[in-house]
Amino acid sequence: MRLNDKNYIEDKNTNSIKNNITKNKKKILILIIILLMIGITIYLYVNIGSDEPVNVELKLIESEYIDGKYVMYADVQNVDKENIKYFNWSVNDASIYSYNTILSEEEYDNVDIYTINNIESATYINRTKDMTNIHSSPKPYMHLNSLNEHKELHVTVEVNISDKHTVVEDTNITLSNHISDTTLTPNCIEHNYTHGDGSIDNPYHVEDKTDFYCVRNDLDSNYIQTSNIYLSGSEYWHGGLGFKPISEYQDYQTVDINGFTGEYNGNGHYISDLYINRSYLFMQDNRVSLFGMNSGEIQNLKIKNSTIKNFGMTSIVDRNEGYINNVSVENTYMKGSMVSGISINNFGEITNSYSKAKLNGSYSVYGIAPVGERYYDDTCVVNNSYFAGDVENIDNVDYLYITTNNSYCDINNIYYDSSKLSNLENNEAIGLSQNQMQGDSAKENMNFDFTDTWITVDSDYPELQVFE
Repeated sequence: MRLNDKNYIEDKNTNSIKNNITKNKKKILILIIILLMIGITIYLYVNIGSDEPVNVELKLIESEYIDGKYVMYADVQNVDKENIKYFNWSVNDASIYSYNTILSEEEYDNVDIYTINNIESATYINRTKDMTNIHSSPKPYMHLNSLNEHKELHVTVEVNISDKHTVVEDTNITLSNHISDTTLTPNCIEHNYTHGDGSIDNPYHVEDKTDFYCVRNDLDSNYIQTSNIYLSGSEYWHGGLGFKPISEYQDYQTVDINGFTGEYNGNGHYISDLYINRSYLFMQDNRVSLFGMNSGEIQNLKIKNSTIKNFGMTSIVDRNEGYINNVSVENTYMKGSMVSGISINNFGEITNSYSKAKLNGSYSVYGIAPVGERYYDDTCVVNNSYFAGDVENIDNVDYLYITTNNSYCDINNIYYDSSKLSNLENNEAIGLSQNQMQGDSAKENMNFDFTDTWITVDSDYPELQVFE
């Protein structure tokens, strides 16, 4: 055999071996790919419950069971629901959620997605004026009904599946595009006051319900009300929650740190037809009121013909760190676990005021206000005021007060109608009969200034002169 023939045969054998190796590598690679695909399919089926890609669709729903309240629902597809561990939600606005928020199951009987609490004790909520983050919610929905209906909201949900797989979905939505004009809240995004500049000498003029609602835009400015204001239609605002407090204060989750810090002068006018209803929410330390937190001055204002309902604390001013003077509440119904005729936490001054509201508290009721207790020197005042309202369901109230006291507070000339109330706790108020508090008899029995501040009314309780 010639040398060239020998080399040819060797090269041929070598190429054959290489070809076989290449073919085997391809087979092995194909086998690995097949095994990987089988492994991924098994992983998806075992850990997620489906061999299809997980898909999350965000839907805005309007539940007939909760009076048209808007909810963003995360519809997770191609996954066994039992494998979903939790949902992380976020939205670029302050929501109704506060620390340890849960839903009242009494309102959600027979409603599938609501039968389990939305927020549990392990859930962490970060709530500021500009953002709400809800971490580890066990339910696939987030309430949007207290958010700014005229603002484009960016909602994001992160779905954690079996602690091994996460799917993220987001969307932009403007609620006003989904709500009829008759039920929309006033639009404060581009609101401007017709008169005034917000200064002490030239306060903004509050002429209608839009002007009043938009006080929240500038909590440090000064306002004077120039006419009576009717908040008719507020029962439809925010998807049925009604009027959103002008400033919001929640323990652990303070949205407006100092609340209202300016001066609001009602100028002898009234606010009527206010409606707030958050009673379908269980909220630990949840507080609902007209003004929220006050560190400024509220004076010469009457609230009447109104309704404020809540599961937690209910009042006209939630936390008063400032001044409340010449304020009255009439023909108004307030309900919650802790209810107060004027303020639910008074660390400031309440003078020359009265409440004739109907109060319904499942735990405690305060005709005017409890005084705050802190570990540093407070100066709180409750003077020259009275309560002549009604307490509903009074036999089931654990604690009934007109006001309370501590060593730092100045409490003087506080009265209540003892014909309606008895067995008060730690009472700092003076009980008088209805006859003693009405008509000219009030001058003889109530140590008020009937020259410059108060007037008597035939067959009725004293009135403030500013409301004549």
